[in-house]
Amino acid sequence: MDHRRNRPWSLVLSALLVLGTGLARGEGLERLVPGAGQLAPLQLVGAVERYTPESLWERINGEAELYRLYGLTEAAIAYFEDPADGTRGIEVSLFRVADPLGAYGLFATIRGAGDDELPLGNGGVVDGYRGLFWHGAVFVLLHAFGTEATRPEDLRQAGSAIAVALGTPPAPPEILSRFSSRVGPDSVQVHPDHLFGRAALPPGLSGATADGAVLFVATTAQGDSAALAAYLETLVGRRNVGVGDWGGVSGRDPDLGPMAVVVRAGRLIGVRGAVPEQELLAHLQSLGAAVGAP
Repeated sequence: MDHRRNRPWSLVLSALLVLGTGLARGEGLERLVPGAGQLAPLQLVGAVERYTPESLWERINGEAELYRLYGLTEAAIAYFEDPADGTRGIEVSLFRVADPLGAYGLFATIRGAGDDELPLGNGGVVDGYRGLFWHGAVFVLLHAFGTEATRPEDLRQAGSAIAVALGTPPAPPEILSRFSSRVGPDSVQVHPDHLFGRAALPPGLSGATADGAVLFVATTAQGDSAALAAYLETLVGRRNVGVGDWGGVSGRDPDLGPMAVVVRAGRLIGVRGAVPEQELLAHLQSLGAAVGAP
């Protein structure tokens, strides 16, 4: 039997509306760590560990850079264990980042393709060993240890306790909601540094459509317009195209393939993929209508 699909998460949602108090700006993440008795029979082992962006590597060497990339400001990690069974336990990892897009970016990067939905915070997933969700600028990661009979309940208890402490989640960033309406929601990725690793492109979001096109939108104003213009000049077969009542550029990036972009008022939206140009332009126009033409 798959224990993951029979959890009373609806009770958790009700509790959030009644008990949640939120996490005040500047308040430490350790306040979110479940208290005595909340994860019974599990008990806190030792003290809650606190980390900064500079010290996180001491705890998760090899992965700390990922969290820094998404704007980590602080982290807290705690471990709970069953005194009667040392093989049963759960690790609670809490990360606060600079903004909600960073928290969503961590969630989107770490979740698994086959995970079940976890209705906590702004969205989450769970499998037989771990649960994760994001809530505003906080990212929560849980790892359970023990038998198949105990792990699902331990994940449920820990996730529920943390979600209640966080309170009612804030609305997701508007650009994320609008962009997600035009692509497969599970395909949305955050590029916190540069879109697709191109130094000339700003940070942004990308996501796939049903026909295989990849849409993208900048989440900040284009910082170096000269660099972007120089990049667009390198597109093979570059030409100006009409996209609705505004103009764009299409061409082929040697690595990314065919693409079409529009840059207006310092912001960029675009689409790439091995689909006919008219379909690229149709996607671009639809994306512009959803997120607002730059």
